[in-house]
Parts: sequence; structure tokens; C-alpha cells
Amino acid sequence: MHIFKSKTLSCFIVLFLCTAVPGIAVGRKGYGVQSGSGAEALGKPARAASVPDLIRMNAVFNNNGHLSGPYDELSVAEFSPDGKKFVIVVEKGNLETNTTVYSLILFRTRDIQKSPTPTILTSFASSSNRPGIEQVRWQNDRTVTFLAENPGEQHQLYTIDCDTRNLRRLTNYPASLAAYAISVDGQRVFFSTTLPGADPTFEDKVRRQGLVVTTQSLWDLLGPQNKASAETFNFALFRTDLKSNQVVRIPTRNQMTLPWIWPSPDGKYVIVPVSTVQFLDSWKNYEDPMLQMWMRGRHAEGELSTVFQFELIDLTSGTAQPLIDAPLEDVGESDPIWSHDSTSVLVFQTYLPLDTTNPGEYELRKKTEFVAQVKIPSRAVTPISHESLRFVRWDNSTVIFKKNAIQQAETVAYQETAVGWKELYRHAGHWIEKDRPDLTLNEDRNTPPKIVLTDPATGSKSTLLDLNPQFAGVAFGRVEPIVFDGTDGHKVNAELYLPPDIERGKRYPLVIQTHGWQPLAANKFRPDGPYPGVFAAQPLVGKGVVVLQVEEYRESQGTPNEIHAEVTAYEGGIDYLDHLGLIDRNRVGIMGFSRTGLGVKYALTHSEYRFAAATLADSTDHSYFTYLAILNSLPSFGADAEGTNGRPPFGEGLTSWLKNAAGFNLYRVKTPVRLEAHSRGSLLGEWEWFASLWRMGKPVELVLIPDATHVPVKPWERMVSEQGDVDWFCFWLKGEEDPDPAKAGQYTRWRELRKLQQENGATAVTPSIN
Repeated sequence: MHIFKSKTLSCFIVLFLCTAVPGIAVGRKGYGVQSGSGAEALGKPARAASVPDLIRMNAVFNNNGHLSGPYDELSVAEFSPDGKKFVIVVEKGNLETNTTVYSLILFRTRDIQKSPTPTILTSFASSSNRPGIEQVRWQNDRTVTFLAENPGEQHQLYTIDCDTRNLRRLTNYPASLAAYAISVDGQRVFFSTTLPGADPTFEDKVRRQGLVVTTQSLWDLLGPQNKASAETFNFALFRTDLKSNQVVRIPTRNQMTLPWIWPSPDGKYVIVPVSTVQFLDSWKNYEDPMLQMWMRGRHAEGELSTVFQFELIDLTSGTAQPLIDAPLEDVGESDPIWSHDSTSVLVFQTYLPLDTTNPGEYELRKKTEFVAQVKIPSRAVTPISHESLRFVRWDNSTVIFKKNAIQQAETVAYQETAVGWKELYRHAGHWIEKDRPDLTLNEDRNTPPKIVLTDPATGSKSTLLDLNPQFAGVAFGRVEPIVFDGTDGHKVNAELYLPPDIERGKRYPLVIQTHGWQPLAANKFRPDGPYPGVFAAQPLVGKGVVVLQVEEYRESQGTPNEIHAEVTAYEGGIDYLDHLGLIDRNRVGIMGFSRTGLGVKYALTHSEYRFAAATLADSTDHSYFTYLAILNSLPSFGADAEGTNGRPPFGEGLTSWLKNAAGFNLYRVKTPVRLEAHSRGSLLGEWEWFASLWRMGKPVELVLIPDATHVPVKPWERMVSEQGDVDWFCFWLKGEEDPDPAKAGQYTRWRELRKLQQENGATAVTPSIN
């Protein structure tokens, strides 16, 4: 996440869809090709990939991205219950309007073996950080439901009739809906929405009596414009009757920090994900180090926690209780699945209660997550498997799962018996519904994705939808998988992006990207890197810069060894590419994003290797200032900082922090640093580095993208982040400046930073453009 023959679609359909969804060619003939060869075939010179190319790239939107890990196989289409129709959601950025356009495209199954005639049912353009169209589901064989919005609108629930294309808005709630579920009879809608964070600073009572600070976030206390932390992870659950439009709030026992909703088919229960601080004593025996870290520290009732459970709410009595008396390993791994008769639920990637008397089973439960069945209403738990499985279908007493392995997918079936669940069969390959076509994204590291149709009867493949025919004129750099040794000896997996016109014997500048590489996603087309909106791998290689995307070291997360191992991976990559004669080790840049900001910051303050430029984008910071800023409101993150730095920073523990915490070692930084804060709240996480480096007269720039999410999604925000990094690294690694007059102020600032770099005794590349 294969090259195949294609046939021709009518020019009318191609023109129709290229007009409605610019850049998409629909049909059996595909034009997306590899590394610029299409341009050569057309007799046109290929050009290097640019950041606007990536922003305007058409992509299949992961309609249910929360259901599976970000590196799992993407569900390309949503089929109607009778299998006669399916819809696909395609997204692309529009730089001119700063919106992301989402189009809902309909195909009729009977037509796709001939020239398909798709229909664009509707399009929405989102100017917010929310998708324009998401959570697309079939209500019946002709009606599709989804959440949607246009610029300036709230996220609301819509239906569209696939035969008449009649669009209808079902809700008119004053706030945006985050998730929804419709009852089987279609009469009730369950939905969640964020609750605004408390703003105690403007209450008369507070003005008169003052405010006792307990677990309030520092971000929230600073003012109403900074309440993103409270609102992002604070959801409320509602139910509305579509006939009366009466809205009723459904109380939850614990804080609902994620929006998803799973009502039972009989309408008597609903399941929601919640965070909990009600840790059972037995939970300390689970061997997951991250779980133990999240449970450390002082936790107040009702505060935000990163320990999750599913909560079962009885809608008749209004009572709520944990679905399983154990934590979830990852709440985003898969939906809980209700049986048709509402008497049981399948749960994935969950720990099981440690109440077994079987010693072998007890040891397994301490260290392993399970797929399990929960009986309703007794909540009796029966293990099914301790493999990592995804749900496919439930037929009476048999459940079909898929297992996504790195090398080979498997289909696995389990059957419920009187004494528990037993494996019925397994075979290689993913599950194919016999009564409907098999649609997949065909892509690899060097081939842009196309939607491919596999005939279940013959196995033959053909292109249904070429998403980006415009890439025929773009020269993408070659991407190769590599494995090398970190300087501590551990094996590091990575992907190497090479300039499209690479010359043998020439040494190139290098940029190391450090977050998001995973084995299951390693052979997918990722022109930016794992996170579009932050990384810009192909635009960098188009400028003659080699890019190395390294995996993260997860074995010792939350300990000092995590950051040490991260740094040895960066150092090992430099040594490996230098030994190949590919890079100039004096012109190495590095990017830290999110969690890997820890390793990059440690490298900049502790490594003996030279980094000529760095970007830290919305990065995790376990330095003293940030630690104190979040300690009372997010104690689990405080425990994380204590783990990576060795101990709490008090008494003798401060010595460990003085040694390990990057914030106490900023005097060692010799690298120009670009800091990105992807929201106002994120400023606190970048402030210690910015203020300290500024005070010491070291080259540093802080860029605030005030309304962005952690991974920027709006086109202008992506340009600020991605294009800013391309310009930054070209300036420091190659001495190049973009002659665009609009960027004159940027380079005036950076030339002053270069003077600071030279005054600090470090060399800088002489510019080739003045």
C-alpha cells in the first residue's frame, strides 16, 4: 500500500470527472507512471516534484481511518448492502481557495466490467481542519449517509439518494458533529460533539473569589483563545429523534476523549471510548511499559488520561460501566462489533482481566492483547485469539478476520463452540467477497496509486480509476528500502529517496526524516514521507537533496534508552550513506516531528555528529519548562518525561535531568533550528528552545501556524510547513535561495541568522543566489 493492462473509457467520462475533480482520469486507461517516464513518452521534459504537486494530489480518503491503524490496508470503497453499488471518497487540496475538496463518487457494480459510468454524487470543500466528507455509510441500498461541511459551515449529518442525487441535511446542531450512528430503524441518530473548554478566567465568581488551580491546563488558564487542549479531547454524547428533532444528552461515566459511537442493533445499548483514571490494582501486573508509564503519577477523577476503555451504556437505565475490566492496548485499532442479535460484542487489541486461575493463561494475559467476545449484559469475556486481527464479517457462529502481515496477508476464520472459540481455517491472501468485485489500491514506493478491479471469478485485473494522470509529467526520485546498523549496533529499517537525476560519484546533501515509518506502510507511495503536511521528501530530492526516512525505536519507549537509540540510528544512517559515497556528511539536515522531536533534540545537544540544519515541527519536548507546564493536567505525560530523563527532576533526580534533558543542554547546540508550532497551545512546547537559543545568540526561527492541527491539513498551512522546510534546508545545506520576490523577507531574516551562525564559530554554506 503492480502493473496491469488498461482499457479505454469514453472521453466524455474522462472530461466530466477531470472537470468535477481536477486531475483525476477515470476509466480503464491509466496515465500515472513511474519517475517521469510518462513525460518522456509524451516527448515532454519531466520536471521535479513540488510541494504544490503533493498538495494537489488526488487521494482516496480513508473514510474510517479510526477503525484501523494508519498503516493498515485502506478500505477503498463502501458497498451497498446488496452489493450493486459502491462509493469512493476522493480528496485533494485547492491552493487557490485554501480548501480541501472531497468528492463522493458512485459506481454501479454491473457496469464496471465494461466501460464504467461513475457519477459524482456530491462534492464539499472544507476550509476547516475537518474532512469535507467523512464517515460514509449505506443506510439502505440506495441511500448514503455521511458527515460533511462547506466553508464556514458546521460539520453536520447528510443523506443522499444515489438514484435521484437528492441531498438532504438531517441535523442542524449548533456545534460540529464529530461522529454519528443511526439506529437500525433509521429513526434515531446518536452523535458526539466537542464540549467547549471551561473558561474560568471570565466568571464573576472567579473575579470575586479567585480560582483554585487543580487539574486545569496551563493552556486553558492563559485565555479562551488557548482552549484547544480541553476541546480536542472532551466529547459529549447525544441522541436525537429525527421526527421530533428533540436532542437528549446521554451521560457517560468517564470522560469521552474520542468521538466514536457504537449502538447495539436492538437500540438498548451504546458503546463509546473513554479515558479512565480508575486503575484496578491488578493492572500494575501488565507488562506493557507504556501502559505502566501512563498509570504513574497522581490522577484526579475526571481528568484527561491516556488509558482507554470501552464503556457500555444501558440506554434504558442510564447506567454505564466498563465493557471489559481491563485497559485497551490501542483504542484506534478496530471497531467493537455487535452481533446481529445484540447479545455479544467483539473487541480487538484489548487486554483481558487478570482474574484467571490458569497460570499459563495468566502469564499470557499479562503481556498480550487479545481479540475477545463480550456477552451482553453479563459482560462475560471469552478470548478468541491473541493475534493482531481485523474484522471482515460475522456469519452466525463463524467470524472471518484478516491478518495483515508484513510479507503476506492472511484470512482467518474462528467458530464459536460450547467450550469457547476455535480456529476453523486460515489461508494466504485477503478476504474477497464472492458477490462483489475486489477493489484495491495498487501502488508501491515508486508508483502512484490506482484503484484496480480484480474479477473474483477470473482473477484478472484492470484499472478502474487513475487518481493522478498529471504525474506523467513529474519526475519523482527513486525510493529504495535499506537496512543499516545504528552506531550502537541495532538494525535500522529505512527508506532512501534519491534525486531523479542522480549522478554517480557525486556527494549530495542529506535530510533525515524521523517519524512515522512502519513496516506495513513501507511499500506504499508516500511522496512526502509518512506525514503529508509535515514532510516534503520528493520536493527535497527534486532540489538535489537525498532524504532518509528512518524508523523509530519503540522497544524502550519512555526510558532514557529510547532517545539514545534514536540518535544512534541517525548517526548510523550518516555513516552508512557516507561509506557508500552518496552524501556529504558536512551537509546533513534533520527533521523531528511529534514524538521523534525527543531524539532529534537529544542529537542536537548530545551527538558529536554535525547537523548543518534542523527543523522541529510540533515536537514532543521533555524539558523542564514543558514538563512543569503539563504536569498537573496530564500527569501521564509528566511520567513520560520522567521516564526518558531517568527520574523526577527533584533532589538527586535533577542530576539525571541535567545530563539528559535537552533543555538543560541548549548551550551545546551548533545547528540552525527552525521551530514549528502547529497551534497556539503548541507554542509552550517550543518556547524553551526558542527563548533559550535566542538569548544565547544562536540561529533560531519560530513559526506559528495558529489554527493548524498536529498534522497540518489545509493547503496554505501545508505550504508554510512543507515549503518552508524545503527552503530552509536548501538555504543551509546548499546555499540556495528561491528568487520568488514574495520570499525576500524570509531570506533577509535567514541571512542574519547565518551571520549569527558564523559568529558562533560554525561554518555555513555560501549562498549561490543573492
